[in-house]
Amino acid sequence: MELKPIVDKVKKEIEKAPEIDGLCFYAANNLKYDLDSENIESEIFNIRDLADIDFDHYFILAKLDNDYLIDLTYSQFARKKGMNIRFFDNWPEEVLKSTKEGEQLLNNLIKDGYSLINDDLFYQYIHSFNEKIEPFFTIEDVKIR
Repeated sequence: MELKPIVDKVKKEIEKAPEIDGLCFYAANNLKYDLDSENIESEIFNIRDLADIDFDHYFILAKLDNDYLIDLTYSQFARKKGMNIRFFDNWPEEVLKSTKEGEQLLNNLIKDGYSLINDDLFYQYIHSFNEKIEPFFTIEDVKIR
């Protein structure tokens, strides 16, 4: 099974919305349903639980042949002209693109809604929401048991 058509289906649904802010829970739940229908191992996570911040944002870790991070609404964390940042020290997008690997992850999330992930990229993703967080877990630590 390929991940792209499943992700694209939900991505098209949320692209119809005038604004994606706040749609992460909707997107993650719809996508989780579709992944389960295809017997793809996956789990929804809230960034609040992993980055030690007072902010909710939902994403999925999925396992096919490799580990994937799926976040169809990460683009809402890009700097927007005239908009102040409230929940973070810096715009998550800017933190993520501070490394070459992080920039590639960012590009994949913005373009495709998902990306291959390893422990370092997973840390960079979490770190983009809270730069003070230390790498204290791996993908294996949080995956479905």
